[in-house]
Amino acid sequence: MLPVLADRLDRLLSRRGGSSVPLADGEALTIAVSVLRGMQTAHVEDLDDETASWWVTAEGMPVLVYASGDVSAVRASAEIVATLAKEASHEGFAEVLAQLAGAVTEPRALVRDIERWEDALFGGAQPEPLATDIVGARRGGVRAQSPDPLPAEHEAPRRPWWGLLEFSSDAVLSDAASDLVHRTRTQLARRASGRARPALLAAGLAVIVLVVGLSWPDGAEPSPAVGAEVREPSPTPSESAAAEMGEPGSEPATDLQAEDPATALLRVLDARAACDDPTCREAAQEDAAQSLPAGAVDAPARTVTLLDDFGGLAVLRVDAPDVRSQLVTIVATPAGWRIRDVFDVADPPA
Repeated sequence: MLPVLADRLDRLLSRRGGSSVPLADGEALTIAVSVLRGMQTAHVEDLDDETASWWVTAEGMPVLVYASGDVSAVRASAEIVATLAKEASHEGFAEVLAQLAGAVTEPRALVRDIERWEDALFGGAQPEPLATDIVGARRGGVRAQSPDPLPAEHEAPRRPWWGLLEFSSDAVLSDAASDLVHRTRTQLARRASGRARPALLAAGLAVIVLVVGLSWPDGAEPSPAVGAEVREPSPTPSESAAAEMGEPGSEPATDLQAEDPATALLRVLDARAACDDPTCREAAQEDAAQSLPAGAVDAPARTVTLLDDFGGLAVLRVDAPDVRSQLVTIVATPAGWRIRDVFDVADPPA
């Protein structure tokens, strides 16, 4: 399976900048927040100075790929944001992007102030999906310019072995992640603007987090990570499982603020294993009619690892002996945590 990467993001931005359909501020917001959270992950994993470049999938998902390009993740990210600033149509939003381009070069401070940067970005535009299939006529005399050179200390050493590792992992994750992006964006379009921010983060940033988290060498886990071994669930009637989870529309049986997503998923999977009818599954799945793929989520002994928590929506990996690992998204509802989607993922390369 080949990685589903449509083009380098800088080339896409150059084409859009010189076309009759310039990049919308909402699209720039999607890219900027993706870059912001991607750099947060890179800093946590100590990958700031590894060679990297930003790519985009056919679905419009920004993806940070290591050992692709000639500059560090820091410089590649700063150049992307600087380009966004030059193309922004709203003066205030352009100023925020220009300031962010400078802040990206200082990853430690960027991570410390990430919430402030997110607030500033979302205050300047409404999120829109990134269009990748626009091929308009060039605007007369207008060409996208390369961003100003960055300090030499952000030049990166070449690390060719990262390329095979990262692209192999992209190949493993691409289809599942693209499906996740498409479904979440569809849900985003149907919801009120007040809920756009967490949905956008889930759609625009999950791939970045997953690519880094699942491809880390020597089997190391992403940080933060939560793992727990699960005993085989004892068989109970469907009614008991539904009562444990809380009937649809009732108060949640577990305090969402006190329960971390990994623990919640373990509990929900146990309850789902005891279900034998759609009514019961309403206490475990956001969409009780949805058929979830069999795999690690059904295994009697399974380990759950939290990959990222977006606040009300979390992405986790479920592993079990002798079965394919799966990615699971869970969402907080008024009745408690529920499974939104499950995706098959092949084992990452050794």
